Amino acid sequence: MNTKRGIELSLNFIVMLIISIAIFGFGVRFIYNLSSQAIELKDLTSKELDDRVADLLCSSSQKICIGTDKKVIQKGKFDVFGIKVLNVGDAQTLEVHVTRPNPSAYTKQNTPIPNDVLKWAPESRVDRFERNEEHKFGIGIEVPPSALSGTYIFDVKVIKADGTAYATTQKLYVEVP
Repeated sequence: MNTKRGIELSLNFIVMLIISIAIFGFGVRFIYNLSSQAIELKDLTSKELDDRVADLLCSSSQKICIGTDKKVIQKGKFDVFGIKVLNVGDAQTLEVHVTRPNPSAYTKQNTPIPNDVLKWAPESRVDRFERNEEHKFGIGIEVPPSALSGTYIFDVKVIKADGTAYATTQKLYVEVP
């Protein structure tokens, strides 16, 4: 009879030990998932912070919005400007043009830079907009290592299918140190 009690006590102990290990494992997994999600949220915030702030700077009723219109780009580097276009009229086709004014760049002493070597893409883009629809466009600008230090200017124009301007011309500024 003593051996039966000992075996019964041992089985109860083993069952309790297995349940305790399982609960401990689930607790460790829960804490690990919670901490890994916090790290991902931190990374997401730091990566997309500029884009989200740029969206906040745009009011919902602006036809053309550039959240950040001035960026510093090092020589030999590349960066992207974001542009949001909102169609407030009937469905229509709009064309986004990126051109350069004349003169298109100035040194820190405010003298024009004669040979402008910056590259950008796309120069123009056509898109169909429905009523109250908005589209976001990216404009990439590359600064070659041979570029002179100064401020480079880009004009962003949105044109309707009939050739008239959809809104006022927007400016982008690239500062090359």
